[in-house]
Amino acid sequence: MDLFNFNRKPLMKCPKCGFPVLPKHTFCPKCGQALTEEAQQQVKEQQDSQRENWERQFEVEKQQQQLDFDHQQDLKNSDEQREFNKIEHQQAMADRDAQRSRAQQQFDFDLEQRKHDAEDVRSFKRDEHQQAMADRDAQRSRAQQQFDFDLEQSKHDAEDVRSFKRDEHQQAMADRDAQRSRAQQQFDFDLEQSKHDAEDERQFRLDDHQVEMEKRREEQRQQRATFDFDIDKQKRSFDFDLDQRGKDADVERSMKLDSHAQDMADRESRRRQEELEQKGNIAMRNMQMMMDAKRAARQDELQHEKDMQQAKF
Repeated sequence: MDLFNFNRKPLMKCPKCGFPVLPKHTFCPKCGQALTEEAQQQVKEQQDSQRENWERQFEVEKQQQQLDFDHQQDLKNSDEQREFNKIEHQQAMADRDAQRSRAQQQFDFDLEQRKHDAEDVRSFKRDEHQQAMADRDAQRSRAQQQFDFDLEQSKHDAEDVRSFKRDEHQQAMADRDAQRSRAQQQFDFDLEQSKHDAEDERQFRLDDHQVEMEKRREEQRQQRATFDFDIDKQKRSFDFDLDQRGKDADVERSMKLDSHAQDMADRESRRRQEELEQKGNIAMRNMQMMMDAKRAARQDELQHEKDMQQAKF
């Protein structure tokens, strides 16, 4: 039995990840892929708006970094400032080690959480299967009751017609309640699945972020090795003043530290933007599901009124 198709509607698949989706979905519940032209246009507009905000923020931060760099250049004239730069560099290295340790702890926690989520999904599917079997037993029981009722009806005359209609009305009300219960279970299951998909998407982005951090650290080590090689070559080729060479090396290290701080700020800004975008997508999916539920409830009310009118006639 298909656990994802309670309403017996044809399923589609996401063109990006192949996850089954319903026709009413505008976004894929698993990967967030836009499934309609309106959704794609909306995503494109959001991306353009975010890109403009990032460009403006980058210009402001660039100007601020230039002002900070000029201010630090003025402070480089004293020996105390050079000592302070060494201390700052040691503190930055300690912060990087602490951040790496926190990232590993977070990764271990998220992995354990994903294991629990997988166990919950299996439990939900098992409960849905048991509920479906119970519905089939109830349907078979109602069919047997209907057969017995028809056999009894053939033995009686017109005086039992009113009783038959009353039983039919009660059976229709019971079927309607059962249909509402199944629709509510489907809605709860889809909502829970959307939450798990959002958590998986955050974990995937965190893994990509960690890979990007490793690449940046490797590039920084290579740049450091190239820089040391160039300094050694300059020492062998030219006879500069020792004090002047020390000042130049301090300026170069300060520029690299500032560049690293800028990269960290950029990554933090991108992470906040991604979180906001993900929250917006979840809110849109929740709103769409609420509208679909209201529409289904309205159709049930109209069908009930139509049945009541037919029963009167």
